[in-house]
Amino acid sequence: MTFKQLEYFAAVARTLSFTEAANEVFVSQPALSRGIVSLENELGVSLLNRNHHTVSLTPAGTLLASELPELRKELDRVITLVRQTENGLMGRLNIGVLEEQQLDEVMQVTCN
Repeated sequence: MTFKQLEYFAAVARTLSFTEAANEVFVSQPALSRGIVSLENELGVSLLNRNHHTVSLTPAGTLLASELPELRKELDRVITLVRQTENGLMGRLNIGVLEEQQLDEVMQVTCN
């Protein structure tokens, strides 16, 4: 499963149209269809009911569509953490203390 496949599915779920969804995500309609079929095959479920003129969500498709915003938020959160870690804003800090020192001497903070 790729993020691109999920993006394609989300566009179809929003528009209920393969043509409009393809235009929205800037791909050809056949490429969009292949991506969604591949996603369905990988998941082992049908996400969309298709006929010649209409598209609708299956129960599994409805569930996936409803969960995608939370998945996107979680992905954004993880990306933020990764970037903060790379920039030294996240991570682990080890502080060594000599046996003779008191911890309160080491941890003194002055606030102005």
